[in-house]
Amino acid sequence: MKTRRNFLTTLGACTVGATAWPAVSSAFAPPGAGIAAGALRFACHTMTWGDDYVTGIAEIAKAGFHGVQLRANAMAQFGEKPEALKALLAQHKVEFVCFSSNNVALAPEREAETMALNEKNARFVGAAGGQFLQVTDE
Repeated sequence: MKTRRNFLTTLGACTVGATAWPAVSSAFAPPGAGIAAGALRFACHTMTWGDDYVTGIAEIAKAGFHGVQLRANAMAQFGEKPEALKALLAQHKVEFVCFSSNNVALAPEREAETMALNEKNARFVGAAGGQFLQVTDE
C-alpha cells in the first residue's frame, strides 16, 4: 500500500539526488571536462502540443528546457526532411533528446514489420541529430 510517508520519503530522496547530481557526476567526468560536463539538464515532451511541433519546440525552448522528446507522429511532418527538424531545433537552441517510436510487436509474424518501422525511425533520429529511440512493447 502506498502511503503519504512513502511518497514523501521518495520525494525527499529524489530532491537530495538532484541536488547532489552536479558534484557526483563531475567526479566521473573526463579529466579537464569541468563541472558543466555532468550538469543535470531537463527536456520536455512535445505531446502537450499535439501535432503542432513548431509551436511546441518554440515554447519548450522559451520555458528554458534544454531538449525535446518527439512522438512517432512527427514523421508525418518531418519524416522526409529530418534536416528541417534539425534546423528548427538549432534555431531554438534545444536538443533532440528522444524519439518515442512505435510499439515493438512481440508476435513472431510481425517481427519483420516491426524491425523495418523502427529501423526507419532510428535512421530519422540519427539524421535529425537525435540521441535516443524509445520503444515499448504491446
